[in-house]
Amino acid sequence: MDALLTFFTNLIQSIFGKSGDTIHKLDVTLENARKRLKTVQETYYVKFKKDPDSFLSQTGALWFARKDLEAARYYATGGKEGYAVSDKADAVSALTKLDPRFSSLLQDIQETEIQMQEMENAKGFFFAGIKDNSIFYKDIRTRRELSARESSEV
Repeated sequence: MDALLTFFTNLIQSIFGKSGDTIHKLDVTLENARKRLKTVQETYYVKFKKDPDSFLSQTGALWFARKDLEAARYYATGGKEGYAVSDKADAVSALTKLDPRFSSLLQDIQETEIQMQEMENAKGFFFAGIKDNSIFYKDIRTRRELSARESSEV
């Protein structure tokens, strides 16, 4: 099935003047995003489930996990959303969105977001967003937005 998808993707790209390099860029984008998600799912979340108190007592643990999730989002949106990482994200094309691996990636991001929120809520914070490529949290009880430095310690 993957070979058939690749064949049709190549055919469409050749008809519309797209280079085969687009497929390679998609592969790299998917790999980069998946690596970031895997870190959250298989490292941070596993440590949290195994010993929540120990994990949540680590300075910056949630910030690093959120950074990886937002970096995956950055790759998946072609740099339009998320935490900008050092390497440039390629724009997400209409052809990319047709690739089933891309829709699977978006589903994985949603599932990882749920895990991330579970960890953040357990510590008493929620993700407030990204401004100027800094991650910000708010305190659940007071609704006070933390500074970038305070957020980096969550």
